[in-house]
Amino acid sequence: MWDVARAYVRSAKRLLGKREKGETGTETCEIAIDESMGVMGVGEIVQEAAREERGIEVDVKLVEKARADETMVEEFGVDISAARETLGWKVRESVAGAVRER
Repeated sequence: MWDVARAYVRSAKRLLGKREKGETGTETCEIAIDESMGVMGVGEIVQEAAREERGIEVDVKLVEKARADETMVEEFGVDISAARETLGWKVRESVAGAVRER
């Protein structure tokens, strides 16, 4: 979450800098973590954190195609190299770390 916020701030600063120079146009940078994790993986992290930190047992259940009009995919590839190169951005926190911090 904070990684995404940092990417937005860096992007806004870059845009303002280009604007001051009279440059226009758009750039696209994909922002994502470099962990390959599905919805159930995130659910299991939340479940574990709730048990360990709050003493709460949480049931996690995957509902197949909860939204009928969405396409289910096994992998969703994202290339964050433009964000690294253009914005000097990198991932700093893991999903588990972000869940436990909040």
